[in-house]
Amino acid sequence: MSIRERKAREKQIRRQTIIDAAEKLFFQKGFENATMDAIAQESELSKGTLYLYFKNKTELCSAIMGRGLQTLLNMIINREDNKLMGLNKLKKFVTTYEEFARIHFQYHQVIMNFRFNRWKCDQTGDESIRSMELFGRINQYIADIIREGIGDGSICREADPMIISHIIWDNHTGLMPGQIINDNLTSTEKELDYPHIIKFMFDIICSFLAGDTRMV
Repeated sequence: MSIRERKAREKQIRRQTIIDAAEKLFFQKGFENATMDAIAQESELSKGTLYLYFKNKTELCSAIMGRGLQTLLNMIINREDNKLMGLNKLKKFVTTYEEFARIHFQYHQVIMNFRFNRWKCDQTGDESIRSMELFGRINQYIADIIREGIGDGSICREADPMIISHIIWDNHTGLMPGQIINDNLTSTEKELDYPHIIKFMFDIICSFLAGDTRMV
């Protein structure tokens, strides 16, 4: 290994160490309460070294979101079943997403916070651009499934792949807040059967895609 390669590897390891530290503190204390000083201390680096890698907490927020999106994408790919027809592949995607939201609820919370701009994550830096690329890949994956379903006849030809993709993605990231996953609900919210609501909404979408208008 050359000196340049060794330095590049050390830099990548240090970068991941910083993200690990930020992730730990964000999840334990919340974004607002975690400080760059605390992140530097947790990662056992000087504050000056920390700022060489990340300008502020919002860049770290975007990096953590990227981790979450990559985790979701890996789960989707690993659970893909090419024997299924398009509509059933779509149902499997939704099942995988719901599993991700429950197992990795903190990553799911970060993704939603970004979408609603609650953490005011940076949207122009390299980390944000990488995360937006992952958002795009997931949307494209859903759209490709819909196109496949149109081709195999399991999804009606009237369906617009990109529009339906955004409807499914936006509904799930909007209707499955982290509060549901971690049971931090108000008394009114506890009376609602959120899994049933989510399933009912998706059933309506699937009925439309299959050309069955009885539920829509």
